[in-house]
Amino acid sequence: MVIEMVQTHKSPGTDKSTVELIIAGSRTVRCEIQQLINYIWNKEEMPEEWKESIIVPIYKKDDKTDHCNDRGI
Repeated sequence: MVIEMVQTHKSPGTDKSTVELIIAGSRTVRCEIQQLINYIWNKEEMPEEWKESIIVPIYKKDDKTDHCNDRGI
C-alpha cells in the first residue's frame, strides 16, 4: 500500500530505478524489495551506493553568476 502512495514522476537515483518501475513490478518484485529493506534495517547499515547522489544546481533568481541563488535538486 505504501508503494502506491509514493509520488511518481520523480527523478531516479544513481541506480536509475523509478517508483513507476517498482509499482509496475509483480508481487514477487515487491516482496524482494521489502526483504532487502528489512535486511538493511536489521543490519543498521546502508549500502555505500545508497549514500551517493547527483546534485544539479537550479537557479532561483535572475543572476546566474551569483551561485548563492542556486538550489540543488
